[in-house]
Amino acid sequence: YFSSEYYECLYAAGIVAGKVTRSNKLAFVGGYPIPALLWCINAFTLGARSVNPKATVQVVWINSWEDPTAEAEAARSLIEQGCDVLASSLNTSMTVCRTAEKAKVFSVGVSYDLHDLAPNGWLTGQAWNWGPLYVKIMNSIKDNSWKPENLRYGIQDGYAGLSPFGKAVPAAVRSQALNAMTALKERKLQIFAPGLKDREGKVRLAVGEKLDQAWLDRMDFVVPGVSGSLPTHQ
Repeated sequence: YFSSEYYECLYAAGIVAGKVTRSNKLAFVGGYPIPALLWCINAFTLGARSVNPKATVQVVWINSWEDPTAEAEAARSLIEQGCDVLASSLNTSMTVCRTAEKAKVFSVGVSYDLHDLAPNGWLTGQAWNWGPLYVKIMNSIKDNSWKPENLRYGIQDGYAGLSPFGKAVPAAVRSQALNAMTALKERKLQIFAPGLKDREGKVRLAVGEKLDQAWLDRMDFVVPGVSGSLPTHQ
């Protein structure tokens, strides 16, 4: 098993969203409220509010990883509520991005660069680059050094990165997002910092508490600025 903490890219994408929004109402369409998606939503929100304290993120869960009809309905509902930046984490952000583009609002994607689908409203997002890891794994199989293990990577490893910016993103905002990515890669910026509170005001990461994979995998809360229900994933 291998994975990368791609939520770090969503923090930088949140910076872009927080700077370009006109309504201060951002949105996130998610599949299920599992820890990995809560990382993304919280990081996206913290990034946005680091540059725009008025920004909020409305979350809608569709209880599926791929349901184009539900994705489009969720996106349209969020747009009707005044949200002008739509992010998502599903099998693909394609439907949400297309719906946002049709409504002339902005979009942020996950896993793939989808700027061709939303040439006017695409901002940025997170994209995978697993090729180098696949080569490394294949070489280890060939030289008999491969062994089963769980591998967790950060953005400094290069397997998850920020997608290209869309034309709607001003140069100064691009620089701000890229600077955040550099700080994250160099570990000069910590998204989930000591003293982190949830939206009810409860401290979720105490000063001196270790932020490790076990802490991330227990995440079951959202940060201030996030609205929407947080149902239990079955």
